[in-house]
Amino acid sequence: ACHMRNKVTLTLIATVGLIFSACNPYSTWEKSVVNNSSKDIIIYVSDSGGGFQFTDSIIIAPATQEIIYSFGDVVKSEATECDLYISRLTIATDSGFIVTKDIQSADNWAGDTKDADKGFDHSCVYTVTDSDIIED
Repeated sequence: ACHMRNKVTLTLIATVGLIFSACNPYSTWEKSVVNNSSKDIIIYVSDSGGGFQFTDSIIIAPATQEIIYSFGDVVKSEATECDLYISRLTIATDSGFIVTKDIQSADNWAGDTKDADKGFDHSCVYTVTDSDIIED
């Protein structure tokens, strides 16, 4: 599959991603926020670069999980990197309440790594429950 030549350029562009993951090590990183609370959660990012899926803020409704960060690279990396870029994040909730669980602490992110095709798929999940929210 790696040495297959396509005559149609559009097809070639579409299959480049597949060729990358098939022939080379390729790792992905994903950060998700799970809102298991009864309130809206708002995530702010101070710098939209480097793989974040939003540029300013994102609202995550109760009982919802959102992928907020997704990045892939042609490397074989076993590093989960849950601490990476989380210093850019701020969390808020409904007016009059605050989230006490520090989103910038790697201890509050649960990391998971799965073997992928010659690489690794890493996911980091930060979960908010009602016990993490107090009146301001």
